Amino acid sequence: MDLLKGAYDLHIHSAPDVVKRKATDVEIARKVVEAGMKGYVIKSHYFNTAGRAAIIREMFPECNAVGAVVLNNSVGGLNPSTVEMAAKAGTKIVWFPTMDAQNMWDFLAESKAPVPFGAASSDPSEVKGIRVLVDGKLAEPVYDILDIICENDMVLATGHISKHESLALFKEAQRRGIKKMIATHAEFPATYAKIEEQKEYIRCGAVIEHNYLTIINQEFTIERLKEHIKGVGAEHVILSSDLGQYMNPHPTEGFETFLKNVIASGISEEDVRRMTVKNTADLVE
Repeated sequence: MDLLKGAYDLHIHSAPDVVKRKATDVEIARKVVEAGMKGYVIKSHYFNTAGRAAIIREMFPECNAVGAVVLNNSVGGLNPSTVEMAAKAGTKIVWFPTMDAQNMWDFLAESKAPVPFGAASSDPSEVKGIRVLVDGKLAEPVYDILDIICENDMVLATGHISKHESLALFKEAQRRGIKKMIATHAEFPATYAKIEEQKEYIRCGAVIEHNYLTIINQEFTIERLKEHIKGVGAEHVILSSDLGQYMNPHPTEGFETFLKNVIASGISEEDVRRMTVKNTADLVE
């Protein structure tokens, strides 16, 4: 797994979780170490993972497991107190709403697409959709959340909010001095951004995340991914797996396959390492 040496995967879903996962934190950490990776982010749609990450780092000192929180309803949604406590616990990445984003459910209703694996509910009536933009303005709690992220040098990630919400969020984050931002899986249908829209994100200081799950689900192709990477430049992109679903490959194995396929498409190994080693480390180290 030479391609994985020194890399981070900033988007892995592991057990324990509210749905069945491919592997536990411990199993994934063991594979990360065996592959020579530097670390990974433990992502749960519904829980703060900073405590789990701390235990993994104690068990595997050579693995920089990174804790994260997603601002879904289970943690109070757009709740500054959640982010404040997350910062005190050593959480590094703050994702805005994912499975509870109103944009997610609007997209599903319009596209008739199946509810993505990992959702706690398959019934839109059971979900209190969260909007980051209300009447064209950022929701009031967002400003305090951004200040907490900035004060604690955390990473802002957009989750499954709309591209219009994402751009408004990035612009305000830039005004408030936030330096580390991720446009979450910009190739995913619900959060899809065209190359020119991605460049707007980049002008605000964000990096563009692309991941393997969307390719596995045949919602995007490696050829189109190559066009997007070349369109914005590898220096502005990170590659992640977004794996951990029980029916899909193990995250480290899937990540390696992903990187091999990206290289086979015509992206240089140097650029792949830029996207998985340097750009990722700049965010979480």
